[in-house]
Amino acid sequence: MNESFVTVNEFRRKLEQYLLHAEHPLVISHRGMPMGYFLPARVWHERQKVELFRKSLSTVFEMSGCGEAEVERAIEDFAAANAGVLRERLLRHR
Repeated sequence: MNESFVTVNEFRRKLEQYLLHAEHPLVISHRGMPMGYFLPARVWHERQKVELFRKSLSTVFEMSGCGEAEVERAIEDFAAANAGVLRERLLRHR
């Protein structure tokens, strides 16, 4: 998956592949206009280790108008909202 942008329809069709295999952020477009950005968790977690990831993220942040703090806040919100569910699943599968 080497593309740096995809259409909404292509992203929807290949969502599982992008979630599992994307190696850099993607611009998601509709009729030639950027509609959103996909930031793979792997890229986010390894951003300090890999120069290419840092550069890609810098570009995405510039284009989106948001920064690391917003992404960190979203991750923390997700973790807080799902902590009970995750704990329950872990206990169930012991």
